[in-house]
This record gives sequence, structure tokens and C-alpha cells, in this order.
Amino acid sequence: MHYLIRSTVPNSQRTGSAFCRPVLVLLAIFFCASSPPAFGQVELEDRNGDGEVRILAFGDSITFGIGDGFDPSQYVERPEIIPGVFGYPGRVETFLSVLVDNRGVPGETVVSEGVVRFQSELVQNQSDYVLIMEGANDAVFQESPTNVRAKLQAMVNVARALGVEPILLTLTPTCCDRPGVLPFLYAYSSQIRELGATNDVTVVDVEVAFQEACPDLDECTLLNRPEGLHPNTSGYDLIGKIVAEAILGEPLEEDSPESEMGAEMEDAQ
Repeated sequence: MHYLIRSTVPNSQRTGSAFCRPVLVLLAIFFCASSPPAFGQVELEDRNGDGEVRILAFGDSITFGIGDGFDPSQYVERPEIIPGVFGYPGRVETFLSVLVDNRGVPGETVVSEGVVRFQSELVQNQSDYVLIMEGANDAVFQESPTNVRAKLQAMVNVARALGVEPILLTLTPTCCDRPGVLPFLYAYSSQIRELGATNDVTVVDVEVAFQEACPDLDECTLLNRPEGLHPNTSGYDLIGKIVAEAILGEPLEEDSPESEMGAEMEDAQ
């Protein structure tokens, strides 16, 4: 199952066509028009010409990796930071052998802090691509979905102006004792999908992946319970996997590093 919402803007309507681009963008991976897309021929571009492909993972504590290192069977009321955990950015880096800078800040909201620090992070890290996954804390404070969208739009604009290709992720749902948060998360994810379509930005639908894996969210084995907000090791495994698969344009192989990383997570506890 793929959770990639591909952009569909024709080449004739695109701007900044310094690079060859396909009609369907596989998570900002570009194929020259003379060569049809084919699995196994995907190459990330060094968009800024510094000799290295870098992906920046931008977001809050879920990007940072809070809750990683905990097994689904564990009772977790307040997940602590476990040294050596990867979060989803570390998994993407391992899967793809591409440098992924984790710039998640626990407790950050999009509307206040995230939009303010976004530009400086892109410049300082000389990023070619940026994964944007933020909004969980905005939902806790019940921030307006239109305001969240406006700030995300500003971030997309900044990324494009700097020549960095943005990639949007929808948000993980919550479980357990957070009934007031979930409607806002759903509303934000809906806005993120619309934002992707409007701006020709690729969206990785994390929300749908979690919903399909957890039809009953209160029993979801991808979230730390009863805390209910942050993914556990299995949840971060899933996020890293679907992001990497979206970049590759194909499912990860059975002998991918995922199983080894899961063992490392257990050792870190």
C-alpha cells in the first residue's frame, strides 16, 4: 500500500524548470523527460550544487522522536527521551543512505515557533529537500485549521524561494484520553492535502497509514498508551517506511534495514 499523494500539475504550468520534471512527482525526485520513470532508477538531486544531497526533517516532538524506543506492550504515561533513538528521520536516512537532518523541536507549534525558525534552518543546513510534519501541538491548543494552513503555506513559499523542495506529511492521529485533539488533527491533515494539491507539493499521507493499521485507535499498537499522542517504535517504523517508499517510488525490500533498526530500538531501552 502506498500513501503518496502525487502532484499532478502539467509541466507546462510549472515554474522554475531548471530541472527536468515528470508529470507525477515522486516525493520531489525528478526524472528527465527523455527517460520514463522506472523503479530502481531514482536519484535525488543535489539541488543547491554543494556536492551533497541533504534532507531536512522539520517539525515538533514527533519529528524529534519522542516516544521512540518504547515497545507497543509497554504502559507509557509520559514518554521520556531515550538516548540513541532515531525517530522517523533516522529511519529514512538508514533506508536511503542519504543524510537526513532531524530538526524536530518538542513542544513547538506551527503558528508561533515553527514558521519563525523555518527559514534559518533551511539556510543553515543547506538542504535540498525538506520534510514538513507539524501541527500536533497546535491541535492541543485547538488552533484554527485555516491559521495552521496559512503558516504552512508560508513555509512552502520560503522553501521554494530558497530552491528547497518541500514535502508535506499529514499528521498521526491520537488515542485514549485526547478526544478534543483528534478533530483538529483531522482538520489539519485535510488542509495539508489541499495545500499539496494547490501548490504542486507532494504529500505523504501518514494519517491514512495509521488509520488503516489501527481501525480502533484506542487499541492502536503504533501509539504509546495511555499517553496517546506520540508514536512508539512500531509507529516510527511505519512513518519512516512509508516516507522512504514514497521517495523510492516502490516498496522497501524484505531485507531492508527496518528489522535491524527495530532491534536497535529495543537495545536502547
